[in-house]
Amino acid sequence: MNVVDKAAEPLAVKLTAEKTSISPNTIDKLTATGGSGSYKYTCMIINNQTGKSATLVSNQTGNIYNWNSGAAGLNTLIVTVTDSKGNVATSSAVITVK
Repeated sequence: MNVVDKAAEPLAVKLTAEKTSISPNTIDKLTATGGSGSYKYTCMIINNQTGKSATLVSNQTGNIYNWNSGAAGLNTLIVTVTDSKGNVATSSAVITVK
């Protein structure tokens, strides 16, 4: 058995979606690694056509979210993860809603 001290690794977050071109109500999964202790996730969406943004979740401990995407178009999903020591990592992805 390999034991890894995750506190020795820097905090990182990876945003994954089943596809970068999706239909409404698609589930996106957020994965954090490294850092210390538990993670809190904040997700924000930006409509690339209008520039309007909205916070989807703020300081949530779960890492799977159901996003009701609304109208078709390009959107940027931004995820920020904070670990229990206050370390922060951010990731983003451009997603096309068809």
